[in-house]
Amino acid sequence: MEKTVNQNNKTRNLLILLCAAALACPVLADVEPVKGNEGRAIIEHCAEFYAGLESVSATMQVSIELPEKFSGGMPIPPLTYDVALEQPASAAFTPVGDGMQPLFIQNGKQQYTEMAPFSQYILSESPATLAGLIPDAEGEGPPIPGVGLLAGLGLDAGAGGALRDAQSVILLDEEAVGETSCHHLAVTGGAYEGELWVVAGEQPWVLRHRTADPGEAAAEPDENGMVTVMPRFDFSFSNWTADPDLAGRFAIEPNETFKKVDRFVPPNTAGPGGQGDEALAHPTLDRPAPEMSLVPLDGEPVALSSLKGKVVVLDFWATWCGPCKMSLPKIAGLAETMAGKDVAFFAVNLMEPKEKAAAYIEKEKLSIQVALDEQGEAAKAFKVRGIPHLVVIDREGVVRKVHVGFAPGGEERLKAEIEELLK
Repeated sequence: MEKTVNQNNKTRNLLILLCAAALACPVLADVEPVKGNEGRAIIEHCAEFYAGLESVSATMQVSIELPEKFSGGMPIPPLTYDVALEQPASAAFTPVGDGMQPLFIQNGKQQYTEMAPFSQYILSESPATLAGLIPDAEGEGPPIPGVGLLAGLGLDAGAGGALRDAQSVILLDEEAVGETSCHHLAVTGGAYEGELWVVAGEQPWVLRHRTADPGEAAAEPDENGMVTVMPRFDFSFSNWTADPDLAGRFAIEPNETFKKVDRFVPPNTAGPGGQGDEALAHPTLDRPAPEMSLVPLDGEPVALSSLKGKVVVLDFWATWCGPCKMSLPKIAGLAETMAGKDVAFFAVNLMEPKEKAAAYIEKEKLSIQVALDEQGEAAKAFKVRGIPHLVVIDREGVVRKVHVGFAPGGEERLKAEIEELLK
């Protein structure tokens, strides 16, 4: 599973595609200023405007871009939130979509963060002001990209994370966002480093922020096969409303079906052979496997229900995933070792063309049955949020083991689990 750099604690990085940006990125090198130092005046006007608002609401969409060698050229679905902020300390970031994104609310008394994929929530004391949403020096902050950006729009310079803290601002040109004329700015230094689009006029709403391109540099895999990747973020803001009716937006009602925790820990984070917290079970565990069919590279689809009587192992993977490349050969070797037993192994390729998956298997000379999940439907059914993701289903069709990530020696643990289910 690829691990993106963000402004939250390391465990939150393990929720794939849901991460907050490290917004202090390299200076833009491919833009030319056209209007001297007018950018600073625009930033000051924008900051004064936001500082004068008692409350605001908006829709925020976050696009996440990874280097192609890690993403395989596949687009990452954007994150969308309904946002509400009210002085002095209330904020609500409500996810729009499949409900698998974090929910965040604070109201000056309590702060509530809900992580649906983990079935966990954190309930703690709220900071006294919206400035408390700015990530600290260690990068700790709400696990939603853009929270700190919105909180910093109206802050005074020197507050940390404020729009006014930009070291330099250059007006590049006038450019429309949709049908709205905007000042297109290049920002150096501070939390907003990159490009910024601000409405030209008396209400200088921020409509877009794009972080600077961090390049394709990446660290070598660590001992758990994790790779640190710097993403690029593109934030779009729409439906801005000044001083809206926000009645009920900051009410906190913890989800009674979720587990209260002090920090988020993805289920079985360490993967097979690792030291994941078994008490924090994956939501598919001990439940019947979803009704679905596996689509092999060649041949007719295989209904999962038709495999009852066998133990079934599904290994979700992709050719662009570094940890998958370390894990898959070991799973394939285990499949060969256990050939002839009542166990069926499927390497489920996630959202890649058939030809690409087949070419990789042939190149690596792996002997394992490959199934295609070109639309990501199987991954969605099994609530896959990061790969490699291993699912072990017993003879009755019930999910008994889930392992996320890769750890050396994990195949031995997996073999023991399968043999126990074969008894």
